[in-house]
Amino acid sequence: MMTSDTLSSDEKTFLMETVRRTKGDCKTQASMYDIGNDLGMDKADASGIAEALMGYGCLEIRTLSGGIAVTEAGLDLAVELGAEIGGRKRDDSRALNDRPVLDEAMRAAVETLMTDIKSMAGGLNLDYDAIDELTADLRTVDAQLMSPKPKTSILAACLNSIRNTLKASGVEPIEKRLEILLR
Repeated sequence: MMTSDTLSSDEKTFLMETVRRTKGDCKTQASMYDIGNDLGMDKADASGIAEALMGYGCLEIRTLSGGIAVTEAGLDLAVELGAEIGGRKRDDSRALNDRPVLDEAMRAAVETLMTDIKSMAGGLNLDYDAIDELTADLRTVDAQLMSPKPKTSILAACLNSIRNTLKASGVEPIEKRLEILLR
C-alpha cells in the first residue's frame, strides 16, 4: 500500500498543490506545467514528478498538453499529509503546526526546502537587514533540525519569517512552497 512516506518532499508538495487547485475533485484537471512553474520547477522536472505520481496511482493524465487530475488514491495520500477534503481529515495530520515535535517526513521536507533556499540566497536582492534576518532564521532552522526533537513552533515561526522575507523580495516559487508547508 502506498503511504506518504514513500513520496519525496517535491512529490508531496506537487500532490498537495494539485489537490488544492482541483479543490479535491477527481473530475477537475489542472496543468502539470503551471503547477510545476508555480513551485519553481521547469517543464521537465514538473513532468517527471507528475509521471512519478502517476506511477504511484496518485494522478492521472487527462490531456496530451499536460492536463492532470488527482485520483482517489491521491486524495487519500493528501489527507494523510494533512489536507481536508470533503469532510475527510486525518486525525494525526502532518501539517507542520499540528505536532509539538517534527516527524521524519516533515523533517525531510523542511531540510529539502532549506537546501533550496540556501542555494538561491546569494542571488537575492535583499538589503542588509533582510540578509541578517534571513541568515538568523536559517541558522535557527538548522539548529532545530540538528535536535533529536525539533520543535515545530520554533520552526513555524522561522519559516513564516523566511516566507515574509522572500515574499518581500519577490521569490514566489519558494514562498509558495513555504506556504504549502505551513498550511
